[in-house]
Amino acid sequence: MLFIAQDSIKHSKILQSLSTCISKSFESKEECPKIQGKAWENVVAFAKKESIKQTPLTDEEICSQINEMILLENTMSEEYLTTLHLKLLKFQMDENQTNIMMVQKLVDFIVEDEARHKAILDHIMRMLQKKNKSPAC
Repeated sequence: MLFIAQDSIKHSKILQSLSTCISKSFESKEECPKIQGKAWENVVAFAKKESIKQTPLTDEEICSQINEMILLENTMSEEYLTTLHLKLLKFQMDENQTNIMMVQKLVDFIVEDEARHKAILDHIMRMLQKKNKSPAC
């Protein structure tokens, strides 16, 4: 889980750097709710709910969180990649091919990381299911 969290921080830094390169106007984190809409609200609500818990998680709660994380990852990935692709199209009109290829490579790295995150979460889920001898947590 720590690996995924650290990758998410890395992704935010990459996307923040790309956004300053691609966009002439910088969007602040306060703009996220307006840009991301319901997806952002879900992420914030999930983080708030989880941050106030004081007791260790049961295997079933971990499975539930993994399912929620997968849903949130999918939603946020779709939202920010759609936004990023639209900005990339504009950037493509304004910049040379070398810059576009560099940006595309960085986006590809993030997409590959997200696939690894899903594989890690799926593996954790299978381990918990095997431990509990249950097809679903």
